[in-house]
Amino acid sequence: MTDCPTSSQRRRMLRAAAILTLTVSLAGVAVAQSAGADLDRRQAAAQAELERIGAAYPNVTSVEQRDALDRRREAAMAEIDRVGDARIALEKAKADARDSAIRAEQEKRAAEDEAARSLAEARSKDPAWFIPALSAAICSAQRDRAGALRSIADHKRLARQGAGIVDLKELYSYQEDIGDANKRESAARAELRARHAKALACSKPMVRAISDCLQGLDCEGNAKAFVSVASIM
Repeated sequence: MTDCPTSSQRRRMLRAAAILTLTVSLAGVAVAQSAGADLDRRQAAAQAELERIGAAYPNVTSVEQRDALDRRREAAMAEIDRVGDARIALEKAKADARDSAIRAEQEKRAAEDEAARSLAEARSKDPAWFIPALSAAICSAQRDRAGALRSIADHKRLARQGAGIVDLKELYSYQEDIGDANKRESAARAELRARHAKALACSKPMVRAISDCLQGLDCEGNAKAFVSVASIM
């Protein structure tokens, strides 16, 4: 009995298939471009032949010569018609190749996204990954809450110094930010408790780096990988 492929094997197979499809599609585009250049040459040759035939007609001295020119003219016109038909077919083939390339790229990205999700899910069960990730989520929430509180304090201070007008809509927005930060911190702490783990200090370099990444700052080292773990928890 044939063994079923593992999830990692399936991801590799999907990625390989997507890359192969993309390669074939791009090759089709290259072939179509080459065919277009060949049609341009055929079109130019047929046009040049018609010009030569047109220049030769005034010098015709016999019926045989005229018949020969007529046959050459018919052949050149038929070639132009064939080139026109071939161009229509080529444009369709190019459109199909572009569509195939787009689909292949989408399939490749989907396979990469699936591989990233599967890897993040596997890492989310590993304490070496989920503890720093959840700790950084807590720290990021605390930073967001602290920022909102500072903004409220600054807003009230400026109102006191100015006309005493408080923008209630803006204050409500800050309060919503605080509520969202509280929910995120509570969720991360609950997840840690469920896994019988404790949060790491926000001052730890790795936690700080992941927190920076969650804050939209530069992601240093493998902090981005930890963020992907935090995003699915």
